[in-house]
Amino acid sequence: MENDADIHYVQPKTARGQRRVQKILNAAADLIVEEGLDTLTTNAVAKRAQTSIGSVYQFFPNKESILLALADQYRMDLNHILDESLERTLHSCNFSEQLDNLIEKIVLYEVHHLALGVIFQPYKGMATDLLFNEVMSRLVRLLTLWAPHMSREESHLHADICLRVMVALLPVTHDKSEIRMDGVRELKNILKNYLMPLLKN
Repeated sequence: MENDADIHYVQPKTARGQRRVQKILNAAADLIVEEGLDTLTTNAVAKRAQTSIGSVYQFFPNKESILLALADQYRMDLNHILDESLERTLHSCNFSEQLDNLIEKIVLYEVHHLALGVIFQPYKGMATDLLFNEVMSRLVRLLTLWAPHMSREESHLHADICLRVMVALLPVTHDKSEIRMDGVRELKNILKNYLMPLLKN
């Protein structure tokens, strides 16, 4: 296990470097979906990306740094989705429509980024914890807008529960690249049934 201080990656400075890094990250994501996190190695990533191990090490000193870069991409994308929901909440009070829209966008994102479902777990390491915790902070802010009467502690608890439910049930909302509308509908219903009474208190 690497120390947190050893987990870093090099940001490419050229368009060519950006393409190389993205190719490496895409290869890592494919391997994570196919084989899981535990068996991921820099050698396997280099082989899948059809590049040299030296090229991988130029940007990523270890497996954990690859996971961190991948988690950072997902974190920024999910933050954008959640920030859109926060902005929409400021201009609308229709909770049901907002939640539907948020779930649909997250499901659609995961369908196109299947490795998200594997690494989007708390307590799996620095990279995954950063992703989980930052998305959590956005959900807390969203709940605070939906239910201003909630204390900070209550908002954090309910956001944590909602996020864990979503992480657990996202796999039933799609079959790889095919969205399962029945699964999406059930996820919406579960979260609405949990949240609606809380918002009315």
